[in-house]
Amino acid sequence: MSSLFLDASLRHPIFLPDGQTYPNTVWLKSVIDHPNIEVGDFTYYNDFEPVADYAARIAPYLFPGAPEKLTIGRFGQFAHGTRFITSSADHPKSWFTAYPFAVFNRESMPLYAEEFSTGRIR
Repeated sequence: MSSLFLDASLRHPIFLPDGQTYPNTVWLKSVIDHPNIEVGDFTYYNDFEPVADYAARIAPYLFPGAPEKLTIGRFGQFAHGTRFITSSADHPKSWFTAYPFAVFNRESMPLYAEEFSTGRIR
């Protein structure tokens, strides 16, 4: 999708009166390179300061290879503090404890049977 007024190929879509870009606002699609995250055109994120890793900032528990996929559509708007918490961050509820033993050493927890959701997040 194209627009006469917006350029989805830019990293920073806001320009200050002196012509400089405003570094705290980005088109997410241009700054996220993550196999489990898909972002539509013209969805922006604004933070109080520039961010080094936007994927880690907005989806801190979604690691490459996780069973979930985060899909964010076009024309979304997200501000500082927005986080998507995926099921990989969940702790087992059917065990004798919520402590994630299997995360640290799967072989030490042979009774690990609970599966996490592997669906898409939209």
